[in-house]
Amino acid sequence: MTDTFQTAPGLTDEQVQLFWKQGFIHGIPVLSATQASTARKKFEALETQAAVDAGDRWTDPDYSPWNKHNHPIQLWCRAMSTHPRVLAAVSAILGPDVLIRNADVFIKEPGVTRRIKWHVDTTAPLESARLMVTAWLGLTASTVENGCMDFIPGSHLEALPPSAVDRNSLTFRGTALEALDQQSGFANEMPIGHLSLHCFRTVHRSNGNTSGDRRFGYVTRFVSPQANPKAAECGMAYLATGENKPANLTLQKTFPISWTHRGARRQP
Repeated sequence: MTDTFQTAPGLTDEQVQLFWKQGFIHGIPVLSATQASTARKKFEALETQAAVDAGDRWTDPDYSPWNKHNHPIQLWCRAMSTHPRVLAAVSAILGPDVLIRNADVFIKEPGVTRRIKWHVDTTAPLESARLMVTAWLGLTASTVENGCMDFIPGSHLEALPPSAVDRNSLTFRGTALEALDQQSGFANEMPIGHLSLHCFRTVHRSNGNTSGDRRFGYVTRFVSPQANPKAAECGMAYLATGENKPANLTLQKTFPISWTHRGARRQP
């Protein structure tokens, strides 16, 4: 694989149609293997320095200086989220005007067997969910062995179980979870440096990491300026590209980053 790709082409009409048919699309090249490895090393160096700077605060799950405008991790995340190939792909789904609601750094350490159960990213109606896209960028390869996501194709078009009513009930439970557990889903396996997109209403999960290396996924939650603040669960957002029209959300200089970093105490 070469170290660079051509300028951002976005998605084809067929890819956009496939996204709306199955609720996701995957295998979009963003970074070469060398670029992705370099980005990972940079982040891990920032992670090491952040731990040194934090001292005893490093174990506090509420410690999050990277949400400040000029923090090096905020700048790293901003560069990843606004990469031209990422924005080209997202714009093919949401249109030319795109905001960033928040980002998540999902690192699965090797040997961690904890599973993320079947869930959705919103319980908002599909009409609202169509204005929101989750972008998952792999700084390592994404494989079944290291706990890649599984999608249920077409699930964004299905009704949610009665128990899924708000942001506190995104994970499926009871008979709804049991029924989904009978399905294997579509494994979101991708080479290093590749991107997947999924609708906020697409049902997905991930398993534990049985490999010998971290699985590093960087996630950006994109929304259209047309999104309803209640459905988007935010009143502010960061302008990624285009214009903030009709300005349903107030622009801010940063976007929040969620990250359960190595060494942080996890909530029960």
